[in-house]
Amino acid sequence: MKRIDIHSSLIRFIIICTLVFVQINTLSIYFGAWAHDSPVPILLVHGFQIGAIHLGALRPGAFDLREVWREMATGLANRRRCRFVPISVRNSSGQRLWTFWKVKDHPIYISNYTKNARIPSITCIGVYASLLAKEIQEIKRRESVSKIDIVSHSMGGLVSRAYIERCDFREGDRALLFYNYAYGQDVRKLIMIGTPNRGSPVTDIAELLGVRLEMMPAFSVKQMRPGSKFLRLLNGGRSGRSLGVEYSAIAGNVCPCTLWNKFWAELCSKIGIEIPAHTYCEIFEKYHGCGDNDLVVAVESVRLSEIPSQRYIVYNGIDHNSLVHDPKVIRQVGLLLL
Repeated sequence: MKRIDIHSSLIRFIIICTLVFVQINTLSIYFGAWAHDSPVPILLVHGFQIGAIHLGALRPGAFDLREVWREMATGLANRRRCRFVPISVRNSSGQRLWTFWKVKDHPIYISNYTKNARIPSITCIGVYASLLAKEIQEIKRRESVSKIDIVSHSMGGLVSRAYIERCDFREGDRALLFYNYAYGQDVRKLIMIGTPNRGSPVTDIAELLGVRLEMMPAFSVKQMRPGSKFLRLLNGGRSGRSLGVEYSAIAGNVCPCTLWNKFWAELCSKIGIEIPAHTYCEIFEKYHGCGDNDLVVAVESVRLSEIPSQRYIVYNGIDHNSLVHDPKVIRQVGLLLL
């Protein structure tokens, strides 16, 4: 009888040790196993900005991109808190052009490709891609690496793809002057969170907010209209796989139109504009019907055919703004970066 008890106790002890080991390693994977001795630098690329209100963080001080990415940077760096230090992009004469940020003592960077996070991001996406290219060059110089990883939110994914897939914008295109850069074969992985790869009705919403798109021929929001020339070129050209870049995508889904109305009503109240609630849902249905969406981008708009199912993840109950702050999404990003 004693022998049986000893045997059972030994089995229980082995099981407990195994479970503890698995749990520790799981947490390590979720919260920083990628942070090995020489981690690939990570560049966090924000989405569309509406003045001082950023679509990644509807909260006080939302124009501060460090706050937009604080939870993501803290989780990926496997820390309780992060401090950020400014990094300057300079021209050949050493003159400072603009500033972006780096996590202190860790190779995680926060892009500021618009140069000024307090103004609407209404410039051509190609211009933003050219500025992103300069930030990537600065990161490579500082870290002495040849490749980086990019984690992008919303329009930031299109800016990143426009940089990587520069060859999609052919010679003779009138808009080519905005794409005055070359892809440096320097991106290892691109993770797109809530990116409207097939467009978003945000264009019509911008018009409701009083933005006169006809006055802005290179308006980035216009380029995100479903079926735009920009998206046709981007989705009809080279794939990330063919350029040696691993693409992944994460989408949110909170389908009910009541939530969609509430989301945009809150945004408009911050800007000081009143629009009938039913209008928002009508606009979204015009392009995406009543299908799954994150209140800004349809789930199917995030997906690209080249992305396999294991690298395309949909989170139910998480809206567009919350995707970059949610712990589950942050853990998934860490796994995708391995």
